Amino acid sequence: PDIVAYPSDRVAYGRLCKLLTVGNHRGEKGNPTIYFDDLFGSANPASEEEQGPTEDFSQGQLFILLPDESDWALTEKTLDRLSRQAPGRVWVAGTPRFDGLDRARLNRVAATARRHKALMIASHDAQYHEPDRSMLLDVVTCIREHVTLEEAGFRLTANAERHLKSPREMARLFAEHPDAIAETQKFITRIDFALNQLEYNY
Repeated sequence: PDIVAYPSDRVAYGRLCKLLTVGNHRGEKGNPTIYFDDLFGSANPASEEEQGPTEDFSQGQLFILLPDESDWALTEKTLDRLSRQAPGRVWVAGTPRFDGLDRARLNRVAATARRHKALMIASHDAQYHEPDRSMLLDVVTCIREHVTLEEAGFRLTANAERHLKSPREMARLFAEHPDAIAETQKFITRIDFALNQLEYNY
């Protein structure tokens, strides 16, 4: 499952940049290779000759885990380690899909988070800001996948709901999990970093 890292301060941002540099050196251009162990400074080299990182890059990062709904066992395993190594700094994204299974999905995410001493945070996985931009997303998807609109099939989004929602709509979507909405505000207060802090560093 994907893990989104938010640096909480300027020092954590530096650590995140170093981690990305490790991945860029190891992988190909535009396709970095980062191992889960790298995040915590544990060496997990692809070969015996390769040197793994030693710094704990997770320090100062806030993490949101995006569940892999095709492999809940792997999601649990990943969340277990992440929450043990970064206690109090891990959330699990609850995301409506508008497929008729949202209630069960959000309940499962909330229960999974609780089992690993994490919290569910409201997410929407928005891909564009206004509803009428869904066609643009489809076109960009086709460009990325090197296919035509007719050939794209399931590569395209299943619905036109991937746009930003109003606070009222998000509250409606998470009516049974209001704490997930509250966590978004708590999460923001823990970030004391902005890109303008880098203005005079380069």
